[in-house]
Amino acid sequence: MPDLTTRYFWHCATAENWSTTVKGSRGDTYTVAWSRGRHKNQGDVQYDYSCDCPSYKFRKGAYCKHIKQVKASGDHCNWVEFHDGGDAVERNGEHFCPECGDGVNSMGWGV
Repeated sequence: MPDLTTRYFWHCATAENWSTTVKGSRGDTYTVAWSRGRHKNQGDVQYDYSCDCPSYKFRKGAYCKHIKQVKASGDHCNWVEFHDGGDAVERNGEHFCPECGDGVNSMGWGV
């Protein structure tokens, strides 16, 4: 079996931690987050969405309507060079996301 080579790829800062508030149908405000540790699918994926509404809390890993609303809105960039292609934009020695303009971080991937 060949050894893996570590290559470094850029990803938008929103691909690590991101959150927004969503107004519920009854006027309550909920926080929808994309993160590593707050979601229910720990055994399946490293990063995923979570919500602090009762519906998400009591479902077994299924997305609530607030998460579906956020995903459909396109407000969360979540660009990852390894998956999505493209290059980070460089300006004045700093690197930025080509999709949303936020900061980027690099991560090593075994390829």
